[in-house]
Amino acid sequence: MAKASSMEEQLNLARGLRRIPPCTQCRLRKVKCDKQRPCENCQKSGVDCIYNENHGGSSDVESQSELLERVALLEAQLQAVTASLRAKDVAPPVTTAVGVSADEASTLLECNCGRQILGTHFSVHYDYYLNWVELFPNLRDIYFEITAAYEDSDGPKEASPSILGPVQRDPFALQSYLPADAEADLLIEIFFQNVNPFVRILNKATFFADLTRFRAGQLAQSNSFVALLFSIYGLAVASLLPSDVVASFGVEREWLLYKYQEAQEIALHQVDFISSNKLSVFQAYLYYLTFLFARGNYQTATALVGLAARNAQRLGLHKDPSFFNYSQWVSEWRRRLWNQVILLDQKAIALQGAISILAFPWDTTLPASANDEAWNTSPSAKPSDTPTLTSAFSQMTFVLLKRAVLAVLCPLRQNLRTRSYTQQLRHIEAGHEKARALFANVKDDMKPLATFANSIMEIEFGLLRLMAGEGLIRFGEAPPSFKLEHFIGALTLLERVTALEKEAMNPGWMWVYRTEPPLLAIAIVLSHMTVVRDTPYDARAWSQISLVFDRYMNVAGSYSPPIIASLRKFYDLLKSLRTQTSLGLSPMHLSEEFLGQSQFNYFISGEEPNLGTLGVAYQEDDLFSLSQLSSDAVL
Repeated sequence: MAKASSMEEQLNLARGLRRIPPCTQCRLRKVKCDKQRPCENCQKSGVDCIYNENHGGSSDVESQSELLERVALLEAQLQAVTASLRAKDVAPPVTTAVGVSADEASTLLECNCGRQILGTHFSVHYDYYLNWVELFPNLRDIYFEITAAYEDSDGPKEASPSILGPVQRDPFALQSYLPADAEADLLIEIFFQNVNPFVRILNKATFFADLTRFRAGQLAQSNSFVALLFSIYGLAVASLLPSDVVASFGVEREWLLYKYQEAQEIALHQVDFISSNKLSVFQAYLYYLTFLFARGNYQTATALVGLAARNAQRLGLHKDPSFFNYSQWVSEWRRRLWNQVILLDQKAIALQGAISILAFPWDTTLPASANDEAWNTSPSAKPSDTPTLTSAFSQMTFVLLKRAVLAVLCPLRQNLRTRSYTQQLRHIEAGHEKARALFANVKDDMKPLATFANSIMEIEFGLLRLMAGEGLIRFGEAPPSFKLEHFIGALTLLERVTALEKEAMNPGWMWVYRTEPPLLAIAIVLSHMTVVRDTPYDARAWSQISLVFDRYMNVAGSYSPPIIASLRKFYDLLKSLRTQTSLGLSPMHLSEEFLGQSQFNYFISGEEPNLGTLGVAYQEDDLFSLSQLSSDAVL
């Protein structure tokens, strides 16, 4: 009612202020009219004073009424938008994806990756997430202690002899690194059997066509192809066990890895990988970064992923190729390259505790679910040469699975502190249901890979549930029985990983876990080992964790990156404590390797230490907080 009376008052005001037109005679004579009835001019002339009320058009009152109605409608819309923004500030709503129903949206967690906050003299990216190491205070302290010692040490820390060093100008410098054709063929075969099913960038048919031309001396861009070849050789060796390398090539695995790493770096320098605009050069660079992560050079790889992201942005890979006039295969190639940048960025987050560098806007879509042979990769291919996409399990499904897991992981990391355990589980189960749909139709020729990929999917979503459970223990109020159930879940997952080696059609596929072991599950078993002390699970846990360290925690040979070294030190301390306890001796001397007696009590009891007794002035939330760094970094 108040709005109606207000509208009426405005209409009356409009009527009072509307312009009164002159009379007809004054308008025809073009003289000033005093607008009286009759006017003075008409009285002097002795003619009738006539006013035309309509002027052949709509009245001013009607036009004012329409205008005010439109203004009222806009005000109502503005108030609705303002109310929704206020509601967001109080309780952030769940982000609803396109094509997602309201019921599905209620199960999803929001994700604010890359949100920019602008100030008067600064700009920061709000990219808050909780690194998984922060879930384990005892492991976190060991990790940062080892990291500090690692950074303070002099000399090279990882095997990166020449990637940023002097450029080899000699065009024949790489000849000594090239293997014989028989050895090269074996390495290429190993790559396509072990690595290519899980790292999908190149097209297999195109690669072998280029290889034939290269060996015949007819390949135009031979330098970039040589860089790709050395990356393939290096990844093939990285996927093998040391004993298999000695049996197949007669040399130690580390020697061969170093050889092909150096060859990759020389080859990348020769093609000017930093400023090159060729997709083939960028492809070789991404394979090189994948090799560095597989070898355990996490720090070098993480730093160089930043360069890859900027180069990808410079090449326009962050913009979906459908907006441009590329052939169908070139568009797919660009999507695959961008997808690999995303996956490498996530490796840096998980293995090095880095902050995502992909905070700038991007809209490149997922690679297509099509096999390599469906693509026409010819330079003369037409935009209409579209491959037949399939709903069945394809060669690209594993990549789509990794992105499906990432779509669940990223919001989960950001909401471990703020959302309830039940909400997190609903979010995980909704993503798990979508991932299962990728395996709805599997043809016979793809069943071995699909079976292995399905096992990986179950393990990945099991790790997500474990992350949510550890968050409940760390920040929530877990019931007394939950720790034991949580521990058994992590132990069962590790047993599933080791059992997968016997089930896989190709044992070489296990390089996926040898180069990126399930660190979260390992940390849970180690941190909660005291929960199962003097229970039937104790022997089972020690047997399994020993097997995991022997098989999957030697990613870098003699060198161990800080996160691997932290877990191994934690494991060694637990073994020493167990040995001392079994002998009936006092293990108190082990406390010197921690922050003091309070930290040692936490180590053997699982209770949170009182930081006030450690002689430390800062609060717990500020201790080694990676998340604090993410929101305070000035760009």
